[in-house]
Amino acid sequence: MAIAITSFVLAQNKHFTKLPASLCTQNSTKSEWVGNTGLAGASSVDAGYDYAIRFTGGELTQGNTITKVQFYSDPQDVYSQGFTNGSYQIRIFEGGTFNEVAGFDLYTVCGTQVYFQDYTATLSGAQEVELTTPYTIGTEEFWVVIHCNGESLLALGAEDNSTLNQYVSSMEYSGTDYWTNNSFCTNPPDCTESTVNPFGLAVYVDDGGAYVENSDLMTFFIDNEEDQNPITELALGATDDLDVIPVIYNLGPDNADQIINIEFTVDGTSVGDEDFDPTTQTATGYIASPGGITYPATLLTSGQMDTQGLTIFDVCINITYAGVDNVSSNDEACITVTRATSSINSENAINIEVYPNPAINSINVLNAENETIEIVNMIGEIVISVESTSANQTIDVENLSKGTYFVKINSKMFKINIIE
Repeated sequence: MAIAITSFVLAQNKHFTKLPASLCTQNSTKSEWVGNTGLAGASSVDAGYDYAIRFTGGELTQGNTITKVQFYSDPQDVYSQGFTNGSYQIRIFEGGTFNEVAGFDLYTVCGTQVYFQDYTATLSGAQEVELTTPYTIGTEEFWVVIHCNGESLLALGAEDNSTLNQYVSSMEYSGTDYWTNNSFCTNPPDCTESTVNPFGLAVYVDDGGAYVENSDLMTFFIDNEEDQNPITELALGATDDLDVIPVIYNLGPDNADQIINIEFTVDGTSVGDEDFDPTTQTATGYIASPGGITYPATLLTSGQMDTQGLTIFDVCINITYAGVDNVSSNDEACITVTRATSSINSENAINIEVYPNPAINSINVLNAENETIEIVNMIGEIVISVESTSANQTIDVENLSKGTYFVKINSKMFKINIIE
């Protein structure tokens, strides 16, 4: 019986998929993009709000230019929260008076405005804006500011206490701009603890050299679409199907616009794969720099797992990107699946023995006289069937490919490995 993997159904969530801080990448210096290109959530801001990235004098190389700004916007209201603003102004200030010692406890200004450019976002997700006039980096402190002309929904990076002087927000108080960190209460309504999340905001620093494409796709499994907690283990009942929810993320900073191949394996053997075109998600920006896609997939039914004698096994997802993926270490994720004891107790079958394991050219089956012996591969196909005429039956497996197989004798199942 061939195992059919359920077609993957891409479910577009109506909120940002939450990446835990341990999995977020804070791309402080990633390729030529400098700033925060990670994604962990979203925050609403009022009309007239400014948020900024600040660079101290000498932090970036003098003479290089800033040619692009990247931030995130939701003008299409795909999250159904009423934030439809797509009108912004990009501003650059020089010569700020930020106090490194006092931090955000003092009023501060971001210097003199030297540049502005109006911008209207028409699609939700990453906004990559080419500056009309590149900004040349000098010796002074400077700020790159995003001004929101209307109430907006903007992306946040993961909690990051190391860049409090980099990502700040402003409010006007008594005619003075007061810049502060982007703090969020973690235990409302008391708010005795808070976290700091920088806005998703980065600048492209051009040193005059050729641009090197830089994407970073990653994958992992989550427990459910609502909580979205990463998991490494999964417990199933004896009659439960194997349903998994993987997440694919692009940590960027570049868009993922080439085909992604998604393959699932069970104990190292493929049980299905599918090509995915991330450009089909342009309306939400999930995959398209950066973001996530979740889709429930039934890999195996309980009956199929019974047939294969699967009780404790590993399920992995591997992604292969046709474009540039500079970090390959996060392209595979695995979970260990443990099933409750079912009617099959193959490893402890009384009297019947199968050996050697692993096998090379042949296997021996003891005490199965007058029984039908079937060898089944990992996708449920019977590759050898023998009517045993002896209490010590020898079966030739020399022509089988190396891998994992199951020896089925009536209701009993034995797992074997064939090697070269």
